[in-house]
Amino acid sequence: MLKEDYRSFAAKTNIMKYASMYKDNMIIAAVDERYQMSRTLMSQVADSLLEIKGIEASFVLAKTDAESVAASSRSKGVINVQRIMEMMHGGGHFGAAALQRKNTSVEAVKKELQETIDAYLEEIKEENTDESDSVK
Repeated sequence: MLKEDYRSFAAKTNIMKYASMYKDNMIIAAVDERYQMSRTLMSQVADSLLEIKGIEASFVLAKTDAESVAASSRSKGVINVQRIMEMMHGGGHFGAAALQRKNTSVEAVKKELQETIDAYLEEIKEENTDESDSVK
């Protein structure tokens, strides 16, 4: 009953081949522009990518129709994907967040995501430095 059918498994596997590591503990799957997929499938793959050892956050980027690119993100609780998506004008929750953009490319959203992750990590680093300074 809990098993998925072959078509779902094959679709998820196809998306996963676009995955690459980012910053040692995150993974981004930016799917080829030729393919369109549902947000449901994107979120399922983002969940599955979290099962990889050492991965704290996952992001799946893909076209959802001819004009739109979406991002689905998941976290184990260390990285605040809600904050990352909000910085990109999306939203969600600490462990699950998303966004959608019109008239752009998967590659452009990927580049923005990487820049946003870098800014988020710098923000966290500064917060931790400020906290340790105030303790002294």
